Amino acid sequence: MSDIEKKKPEMVLRVSDIKVTVWNNEVKVKDAVENRKSFILEKIYKDKDDNWNSTKSFTLNDIDKISYLLGEFKSKVFPVNVDKKDE
Repeated sequence: MSDIEKKKPEMVLRVSDIKVTVWNNEVKVKDAVENRKSFILEKIYKDKDDNWNSTKSFTLNDIDKISYLLGEFKSKVFPVNVDKKDE
């Protein structure tokens, strides 16, 4: 099994059928290694054969769940308010 196959997400957040999976990626920049976060937003469902699937297509009814999950993601990944400018 390769390192990519063994890699697990840093965290998974879920509300109902909407899920955010957070990944930590090590990126070499000049002579240093930086950690960069990425995420996957998806809607999960079972098909007619009872198999789990996912889609990246959402409806208007999903907006509140998506907004909540992205807020949770932001507060966990960036615990300090990164939008606040130095005064």
